[in-house]
Amino acid sequence: MPLARVRRRITVALMTVLSVGLLTAADPPASAATGCQVAYTVAGQWSGGFTADVKITNLGDPITGWKLTWTFGAGQTVSQAWNATVAVASGGAATATNASYSPGIPTGGTAAFGFNGSWNGSNPVPTAFALNGVTCQGSTTTTTATTTRTSTTSGSTSTSTSTTTRSTTTTTTSGTGSTRYVFTAFTNASQSNMSVYTSGNGLNFTLLRANAYTPSSGAVRDPSVLRMADGTYYVAYTISPSGQNATSFGLARSTNLTTWTFVRNVPVNVSGTQLTWAPEFFVDADGSINIIVSLSPNPQSSDSDFRPYRLRAQDSSLTSWASATPLSGGFAGTNHIDTFVVRSGGQYHAFTKNETTKYIEHATANALDGPYTFVGSGNWSGWGSTLEGPSVTRLDNGTYRIYMDGYSQKRYFYADSQNLNSWTAKTEIPGGLSGVVRHGTVLRDV
Repeated sequence: MPLARVRRRITVALMTVLSVGLLTAADPPASAATGCQVAYTVAGQWSGGFTADVKITNLGDPITGWKLTWTFGAGQTVSQAWNATVAVASGGAATATNASYSPGIPTGGTAAFGFNGSWNGSNPVPTAFALNGVTCQGSTTTTTATTTRTSTTSGSTSTSTSTTTRSTTTTTTSGTGSTRYVFTAFTNASQSNMSVYTSGNGLNFTLLRANAYTPSSGAVRDPSVLRMADGTYYVAYTISPSGQNATSFGLARSTNLTTWTFVRNVPVNVSGTQLTWAPEFFVDADGSINIIVSLSPNPQSSDSDFRPYRLRAQDSSLTSWASATPLSGGFAGTNHIDTFVVRSGGQYHAFTKNETTKYIEHATANALDGPYTFVGSGNWSGWGSTLEGPSVTRLDNGTYRIYMDGYSQKRYFYADSQNLNSWTAKTEIPGGLSGVVRHGTVLRDV
């Protein structure tokens, strides 16, 4: 998800749950019942700006194509959004429209999106929402559908009326939202099994399930985790065991993080590729889902000429992907692997391992595909060498946290930053996880 630069954040969470019933009158079929639940959370707020997360739960019949509307009461504006298109008209009327790759919400399903905005004076939370034009009333309602049928027999007319009652029930809730950080990784013990860990603070992780996913063949190295708007989780991973070549990366999915199903191996279709390593998910500001993957035309024995490429998903099931595009600028002709991209303030930050020097380096660009300029090379961070697998997430307080695999020491480290440019010294992750896990990704799972 895109990240916002902040000086100070005040975490505010307010969840407003609303449901609505729709009175229908039709001669068959009756209109679909409508009910919704909306959770609007101010995930971070600072002077003049804020980040909001919105989650819609469909309590009625399945929806294909959705539009959520509300009104900002204090002139707030929206500068960027993800997983939906958000527009604010004069007077504060706001509209969020589904992303093209995720138009539907099944009964009991969810759609989630977020945005960065600006405020002046105050930032009150919206108090009313409407889903596809139906106002959410904030109370439990019973939907009654009345059907009238008229028939004529032997010159006489008879009319019958039947009534069907349908209830949609929800509980009105307010309070603080809960953030879970999800860590997917392979281990020093095995390249063929992925384990899943969770944490409430992005630092103290506990095991959710060991060996949660084992592909039928190959490895599950470098697993990168993503949660879709419907709540489905995906991991992208390196399929080749150490020392073997591959021209594809793997995908698996889960609804609960503990049971995973293989989706497919995705070919990169770049002529001459021998190594396909470290696929990392990246969701851009327009909601598009991308994979940044490291490719090399040489066998692993040479350990050279790696370059990051981008592939973009063409459907919400992540089964169709556009052709791979190389990241341009400073990556041309170099040897960089394990590239992880985050977006902040309209700028793209790539954290990547220089496979020649073994340092994690930092490059920036104004577009996802580049051109990138290296702003931190060599030991710019003071972390030293023999680090790989950088993964960056944003904490609830607005701090950025980078996780790094100290593979030569069999240790796992982290460092923090307020601006993605200046970082603290690397520190070993506590709680026994260091020394067990290898290259993985941490997801802020709101």
